[in-house]
Amino acid sequence: MINKYKQKTKTTLIGTLIMQELEVMSVAKSCLSFPDKTSSAVDRSNFLKLIEDILSGEIKIAIVEGEEGSGKTSLLSQFSTLNCNDTISLFVNKYSRLSYEHKFIISDLCNQLSWYLDIQDNFNKDELSKDILIKLWIELKRKTLRTSRIVYLVIDGLFELEDNQIIESILDLFPLDYSGFKYIFSTENPTYPGIFFQKFNYKSLTLPLFSILEIKE
Repeated sequence: MINKYKQKTKTTLIGTLIMQELEVMSVAKSCLSFPDKTSSAVDRSNFLKLIEDILSGEIKIAIVEGEEGSGKTSLLSQFSTLNCNDTISLFVNKYSRLSYEHKFIISDLCNQLSWYLDIQDNFNKDELSKDILIKLWIELKRKTLRTSRIVYLVIDGLFELEDNQIIESILDLFPLDYSGFKYIFSTENPTYPGIFFQKFNYKSLTLPLFSILEIKE
Protein backbone atom coordinates (compact mmCIF):
# COMPACT_ATOMS: atom_id res chain seq x y z
CA MET A 1 0.00 0.00 0.00
CA ILE A 2 1.31 3.44 -0.92
CA ASN A 3 -0.81 5.31 1.61
CA LYS A 4 -0.56 4.57 5.31
CA TYR A 5 -3.88 5.27 6.96
CA LYS A 6 -3.61 5.80 10.66
CA GLN A 7 -6.95 5.92 12.40
CA LYS A 8 -6.58 8.52 15.06
CA THR A 9 -9.68 9.10 17.12
CA LYS A 10 -10.01 12.12 19.32
CA THR A 11 -13.05 12.26 21.52
CA THR A 12 -13.85 15.90 21.94
CA LEU A 13 -17.02 16.89 23.72
CA ILE A 14 -18.59 19.98 22.24
CA GLY A 15 -22.04 19.97 23.75
CA THR A 16 -23.25 16.52 22.71
CA LEU A 17 -21.03 16.24 19.61
CA ILE A 18 -18.31 13.62 19.30
CA MET A 19 -15.73 14.44 16.65
CA GLN A 20 -13.49 11.92 14.94
CA GLU A 21 -10.38 12.88 13.05
CA LEU A 22 -8.80 10.68 10.40
CA GLU A 23 -5.13 11.36 9.89
CA VAL A 24 -3.79 10.30 6.51
CA MET A 25 -0.10 9.60 6.15
CA SER A 26 0.98 9.87 2.53
CA VAL A 27 4.28 10.01 0.68
CA ALA A 28 3.86 13.78 0.31
CA LYS A 29 3.55 14.17 4.09
CA SER A 30 6.79 12.26 4.55
CA CYS A 31 8.67 14.93 2.59
CA LEU A 32 11.00 16.64 5.06
CA SER A 33 11.43 19.74 2.88
CA PHE A 34 7.74 20.26 2.12
CA PRO A 35 6.80 23.95 2.56
CA ASP A 36 4.51 25.01 5.35
CA LYS A 37 0.89 24.66 4.36
CA THR A 38 -0.97 27.95 4.03
CA SER A 39 -4.73 28.16 3.96
CA SER A 40 -4.48 31.22 1.70
CA ALA A 41 -2.78 29.34 -1.16
CA VAL A 42 -4.29 30.41 -4.48
CA ASP A 43 -6.03 27.65 -6.39
CA ARG A 44 -4.52 27.42 -9.88
CA SER A 45 -6.18 24.24 -11.05
CA ASN A 46 -5.74 25.19 -14.69
CA PHE A 47 -1.95 25.11 -14.36
CA LEU A 48 -2.02 21.85 -12.40
CA LYS A 49 -4.01 20.30 -15.24
CA LEU A 50 -1.59 21.76 -17.78
CA ILE A 51 1.37 20.11 -16.05
CA GLU A 52 -0.39 16.75 -16.11
CA ASP A 53 -1.26 17.21 -19.79
CA ILE A 54 2.35 18.04 -20.68
CA LEU A 55 3.62 14.91 -18.94
CA SER A 56 0.88 12.60 -20.26
CA GLY A 57 2.81 11.86 -23.46
CA GLU A 58 6.45 11.59 -24.46
CA ILE A 59 7.59 14.69 -22.57
CA LYS A 60 9.78 13.65 -19.63
CA ILE A 61 10.33 17.00 -17.92
CA ALA A 62 7.97 19.91 -17.31
CA ILE A 63 9.59 23.19 -16.29
CA VAL A 64 7.48 25.82 -14.55
CA GLU A 65 8.92 29.24 -15.31
CA GLY A 66 8.00 32.35 -13.40
CA GLU A 67 9.25 35.45 -11.65
CA GLU A 68 9.94 35.45 -7.93
CA GLY A 69 6.58 35.73 -6.20
CA SER A 70 4.60 34.15 -9.03
CA GLY A 71 3.70 31.16 -6.84
CA LYS A 72 5.91 28.42 -8.27
CA THR A 73 6.54 26.75 -4.91
CA SER A 74 2.86 26.96 -4.01
CA LEU A 75 1.89 25.42 -7.37
CA LEU A 76 4.36 22.56 -7.06
CA SER A 77 3.32 21.85 -3.47
CA GLN A 78 -0.31 21.76 -4.65
CA PHE A 79 0.68 19.33 -7.40
CA SER A 80 2.49 17.11 -4.90
CA THR A 81 -0.52 17.11 -2.59
CA LEU A 82 -2.96 16.44 -5.42
CA ASN A 83 -0.83 13.51 -6.60
CA CYS A 84 0.36 12.47 -3.14
CA ASN A 85 0.22 8.74 -3.95
CA ASP A 86 2.63 9.08 -6.87
CA THR A 87 4.96 11.95 -6.06
CA ILE A 88 8.44 12.26 -4.57
CA SER A 89 9.28 15.90 -3.79
CA LEU A 90 12.26 18.06 -2.97
CA PHE A 91 11.85 21.73 -2.09
CA VAL A 92 15.13 23.67 -2.07
CA ASN A 93 15.44 27.07 -0.42
CA LYS A 94 18.42 29.10 -1.59
CA TYR A 95 18.41 30.96 1.74
CA SER A 96 18.73 27.72 3.74
CA ARG A 97 22.00 25.87 3.28
CA LEU A 98 20.52 22.82 5.02
CA SER A 99 17.95 22.39 2.25
CA TYR A 100 20.61 21.72 -0.35
CA GLU A 101 23.11 19.76 1.71
CA HIS A 102 23.52 16.23 0.39
CA LYS A 103 23.00 14.59 3.76
CA PHE A 104 19.63 16.29 4.22
CA ILE A 105 18.49 15.64 0.65
CA ILE A 106 19.44 11.96 0.84
CA SER A 107 17.57 11.66 4.13
CA ASP A 108 14.53 13.41 2.66
CA LEU A 109 14.42 11.24 -0.47
CA CYS A 110 15.05 8.00 1.43
CA ASN A 111 12.29 8.88 3.86
CA GLN A 112 9.76 9.35 1.06
CA LEU A 113 10.90 6.33 -0.93
CA SER A 114 10.68 4.09 2.11
CA TRP A 115 7.07 5.17 2.65
CA TYR A 116 6.26 4.60 -0.99
CA LEU A 117 7.83 1.15 -0.95
CA ASP A 118 6.45 0.31 2.51
CA ILE A 119 9.89 -0.51 3.89
CA GLN A 120 10.32 2.37 6.32
CA ASP A 121 11.44 0.06 9.12
CA ASN A 122 14.00 -1.82 7.05
CA PHE A 123 16.99 0.51 7.35
CA ASN A 124 18.84 2.57 9.91
CA LYS A 125 18.07 6.25 9.37
CA ASP A 126 21.39 7.18 10.96
CA GLU A 127 23.31 5.31 8.27
CA LEU A 128 21.69 6.71 5.12
CA SER A 129 23.97 7.15 2.14
CA LYS A 130 23.90 7.64 -1.60
CA ASP A 131 24.30 3.87 -2.01
CA ILE A 132 21.12 3.24 -0.01
CA LEU A 133 19.34 5.93 -2.03
CA ILE A 134 20.36 4.23 -5.28
CA LYS A 135 19.03 0.89 -4.00
CA LEU A 136 15.71 2.53 -3.14
CA TRP A 137 15.49 4.10 -6.61
CA ILE A 138 16.10 0.66 -8.12
CA GLU A 139 13.31 -0.81 -5.98
CA LEU A 140 11.01 1.99 -7.10
CA LYS A 141 11.87 1.29 -10.74
CA ARG A 142 10.96 -2.35 -10.25
CA LYS A 143 7.69 -1.42 -8.61
CA THR A 144 6.68 0.97 -11.38
CA LEU A 145 7.47 -1.71 -13.96
CA ARG A 146 5.24 -4.19 -12.12
CA THR A 147 2.37 -1.77 -11.63
CA SER A 148 2.76 0.41 -14.76
CA ARG A 149 2.39 3.48 -12.56
CA ILE A 150 3.94 6.83 -13.40
CA VAL A 151 5.88 8.47 -10.57
CA TYR A 152 6.28 12.25 -10.51
CA LEU A 153 9.48 13.75 -9.13
CA VAL A 154 8.94 17.38 -8.12
CA ILE A 155 12.05 19.52 -7.58
CA ASP A 156 11.45 23.14 -6.63
CA GLY A 157 13.98 25.94 -6.16
CA LEU A 158 17.02 24.01 -7.40
CA PHE A 159 17.96 26.37 -10.23
CA GLU A 160 17.77 29.41 -7.98
CA LEU A 161 21.01 28.20 -6.37
CA GLU A 162 22.81 29.42 -9.54
CA ASP A 163 25.81 27.22 -8.85
CA ASN A 164 26.27 24.67 -11.63
CA GLN A 165 28.43 22.37 -9.53
CA ILE A 166 25.92 22.19 -6.69
CA ILE A 167 22.99 21.81 -9.10
CA GLU A 168 24.71 18.98 -10.98
CA SER A 169 25.61 17.20 -7.75
CA ILE A 170 21.96 17.30 -6.62
CA LEU A 171 20.64 16.20 -10.02
CA ASP A 172 23.05 13.28 -9.76
CA LEU A 173 20.97 11.99 -6.83
CA PHE A 174 18.01 11.44 -9.17
CA PRO A 175 17.61 8.73 -11.84
CA LEU A 176 17.01 11.13 -14.72
CA ASP A 177 17.62 8.45 -17.35
CA TYR A 178 14.78 6.21 -16.23
CA SER A 179 11.77 6.51 -18.53
CA GLY A 180 9.20 5.55 -15.88
CA PHE A 181 9.65 8.81 -13.97
CA LYS A 182 8.28 12.22 -14.91
CA TYR A 183 9.99 15.36 -13.59
CA ILE A 184 8.68 18.80 -12.68
CA PHE A 185 11.14 21.62 -12.03
CA SER A 186 10.70 25.32 -11.35
CA THR A 187 12.92 28.20 -12.38
CA GLU A 188 13.09 31.98 -12.50
CA ASN A 189 15.54 31.86 -15.41
CA PRO A 190 13.97 30.32 -18.56
CA THR A 191 17.34 29.60 -20.19
CA TYR A 192 19.03 27.96 -17.20
CA PRO A 193 17.47 24.44 -17.08
CA GLY A 194 18.24 23.84 -20.76
CA ILE A 195 21.93 23.69 -19.85
CA PHE A 196 21.31 20.50 -17.88
CA PHE A 197 18.54 18.85 -19.93
CA GLN A 198 19.90 18.97 -23.46
CA LYS A 199 19.52 15.22 -23.98
CA PHE A 200 16.00 15.06 -22.52
CA ASN A 201 12.61 15.84 -23.98
CA TYR A 202 11.27 18.75 -21.93
CA LYS A 203 8.66 21.47 -22.19
CA SER A 204 8.23 24.73 -20.32
CA LEU A 205 5.16 26.60 -19.17
CA THR A 206 5.10 30.16 -17.91
CA LEU A 207 3.40 30.95 -14.62
CA PRO A 208 2.29 34.60 -14.58
CA LEU A 209 2.20 36.76 -11.50
CA PHE A 210 -1.04 36.56 -9.53
CA SER A 211 -3.90 38.50 -11.06
CA ILE A 212 -5.88 41.04 -9.01
CA LEU A 213 -8.81 38.60 -9.00
CA GLU A 214 -6.61 35.77 -7.65
CA ILE A 215 -5.20 38.04 -4.93
CA LYS A 216 -8.72 39.07 -3.87
CA GLU A 217 -9.83 35.45 -3.68
